[in-house]
Amino acid sequence: MRKSIETGEQAKVVVIDNIQWIDKESLETLRYLFRSMKDTCNVFILLNRVEEVPGLVLDFLAEISREVPIDEIELAPLPASQIRECVRAIIGDEPPDRLAEYAFQSSGGNPYFLEEMFRGLAARNYLTLENDHWQFRVPAVEIVPKAIEQIAQPKYKLLSVEAQAVMRFASIIGRFDLGMLRHLAGYGASELKGLLAYISRSGIMRESRGKLVFVDEFSRRAIYRKFVTGPAAAELHRQVAERLEIDHRGRVTEVLDELASNYYYAGDQAKGLEYCLLAGQKAQEKYANEDAIRYYSWAEELLEGERDVDAKRYEILLARTKVYHLQGMREAQHRDLLSLQKLAEVLVDNQRRAEIHLFWAEYADAVDDYPAVIASVQEAIRLAQTIQDAIIEAKGYLQWGKACWKLGGFQKPGFNLGKP
Repeated sequence: MRKSIETGEQAKVVVIDNIQWIDKESLETLRYLFRSMKDTCNVFILLNRVEEVPGLVLDFLAEISREVPIDEIELAPLPASQIRECVRAIIGDEPPDRLAEYAFQSSGGNPYFLEEMFRGLAARNYLTLENDHWQFRVPAVEIVPKAIEQIAQPKYKLLSVEAQAVMRFASIIGRFDLGMLRHLAGYGASELKGLLAYISRSGIMRESRGKLVFVDEFSRRAIYRKFVTGPAAAELHRQVAERLEIDHRGRVTEVLDELASNYYYAGDQAKGLEYCLLAGQKAQEKYANEDAIRYYSWAEELLEGERDVDAKRYEILLARTKVYHLQGMREAQHRDLLSLQKLAEVLVDNQRRAEIHLFWAEYADAVDDYPAVIASVQEAIRLAQTIQDAIIEAKGYLQWGKACWKLGGFQKPGFNLGKP
């Protein structure tokens, strides 16, 4: 090889791709070539994927750099605008904003993972083409490309037991938060920094804006899904949630999403309900409707198997059906309204009965069934009158009037709603 490179008068550029797969014997060959040709004008270019480079290669580069000048050029993650361009090229159309954001956050700016991720989304009907427009729903389950599992999980297994414990906590937290990890993993500051330096050599972790994060969201998911399982997982989530409460005492609104998800996965009914409802309300206020649905669904799930929770379940379903209405998810809205109607009967509560009839009227209006609107509001008004609830009664007359207007009823002789 050396003779081939040195043949002729012109300097050579030798490109070796996929250096992450090189074996020990081949590295020794490179070591010989680098040392014996360091005073020539020949150039070696070694290409590798940052997320896959093994410790063997890192050790080699660190050692040989003391003898041969080496320049390292790392391709930075693509910004959100360029990932959006990649998504546009894959689907052949302008992507919905939420899809572009999901692709950027999940891939960490690495376009290598996008095509497999999109195949997974399409296969599970989270990404569908409807009436020549792409429709995207945030996955209810985590989508992890197989290629990422094959990269991240073996790297985790090669780490020490102590480093693996840190990785499990970090996969739950979503980042390598030194303060939280120190308390959760039980290591001193210097010991933890040493472990993080050791972990960083695996290529799983990178620095971003002064913070240590996973090289991409897929790697975090792959480790979490494989190694944070069973009863131990619930305990880890509980520890993370309790630490979040301590670190954010007096300002838990900053971490409602994290508290809701960790207490939910910990199976803590009281805390899970509290934070899922708060997170759902916050998501509604921000018009993050899919997030709101997820939190309300978690809250409902936490009530399963419990007794005397009809009033609480009514509150949760009522909040969720409002979001379904905004999202135009009519089947889900219809299902929740049926459940709410049954709960109102179980609770023997005329106010709730009247309230649900108003929501039935909203549903009927959305599907253009105006006679059903009128029938529902008439029943809502009747019930409101029995409990003297003027607000529900007024809302009923307003909806009744709108339905009649849409049916052209105002033009009929003798039309009268019965109230001024």
